[in-house]
Amino acid sequence: MAETEPNRVQRNETLLRIFFLGNLTHKQAADYLRQEAEVIRSRQQILDHVENTADWERDDIAVYGHLALEYGHRLMAMNLEWTDWAIGQLDARPARADESG
Repeated sequence: MAETEPNRVQRNETLLRIFFLGNLTHKQAADYLRQEAEVIRSRQQILDHVENTADWERDDIAVYGHLALEYGHRLMAMNLEWTDWAIGQLDARPARADESG
């Protein structure tokens, strides 16, 4: 682990899809983001469950397991905050003319 660098290149398919949300209707795009928020909330619940059920007294996970878990908590919190912000951005914009009635 200490001799080689990790591959830090990450592809985020969700973010790629978000980039192309303009191909959908305003409602479809907002619904997609709302669904993503639900997925994130579900993942937060999984992390909470791990935190509440792990054997934190074991030396091998007491410190480093907590570090990894905290990373997950913070990542999910940031993702949810961003998703809520993005939904607000879409909701503040009027629907395109080709989408109305």
